[in-house]
Amino acid sequence: MLEYKVIIEKEGKSYGAYLPDVPGCVATGHSVGVVKKRISEALENHLLEMLSQGYSLPRSGSVMPFEGSNIVEIGVIEIDFRLWVHL
Repeated sequence: MLEYKVIIEKEGKSYGAYLPDVPGCVATGHSVGVVKKRISEALENHLLEMLSQGYSLPRSGSVMPFEGSNIVEIGVIEIDFRLWVHL
C-alpha cells in the first residue's frame, strides 16, 4: 500500500487539493468533502495512466514543511494496489 500526502486549501468559496509527490494531480470542489472525493479519484486515475504509459509510480513520503494561510487540511491518501490485479 502506498500513501501520498494531500494538501487541501481554500481560495474564496472553493477548495483545491494537490499531492506534492504527484505533480499535476489536482482537484477542486465547493466543499472539503467533495474535494477529498475528487482528489482520491484523480490520484487513482493519474497512477493508472502512468502505469499504462510505462512510467514508474512516484515515491511517496514528502517531508517538506507545508505552510500557508490558505491550508485547510493536510492528510494522507492510501492506495491499495491489490485492487489493481486486472492490470
